[in-house]
Amino acid sequence: MRTPAEHLKQAKDNEDLAERLLQSGDADSITWAVTALFYSVVHYGRAFIAAKGTPTITTHGGFESFFRRSWTPPPDLFPLYRRLKDHSERGRYECISYTDVEVRDLRDNQLRPFRDAIKAALGIP
Repeated sequence: MRTPAEHLKQAKDNEDLAERLLQSGDADSITWAVTALFYSVVHYGRAFIAAKGTPTITTHGGFESFFRRSWTPPPDLFPLYRRLKDHSERGRYECISYTDVEVRDLRDNQLRPFRDAIKAALGIP
């Protein structure tokens, strides 16, 4: 099982990658930034799960199930995760393109609130 610190590093790396893709101005890269945002949220969530000392979870379904049962403080973070997952899948499987404005909206209104709540729960400023 990976440590919370390892998951937090991977989450930050994915978040930084999303920013670089977004800043590139390339339409294909901007769309891939959504997937990087999604995987950032996954690793922030896994950091929370790892801090609880749970066994390794290897699927998105397993993560979703465990996270929904174990996250108790407000706000409800699952919709933030789910929206990023849905948009990531649309970009990858349905060939949907995203604009830089849409990606910034997902970053600001999905990723950041999720990240900030997880870090607060872990006692990280």
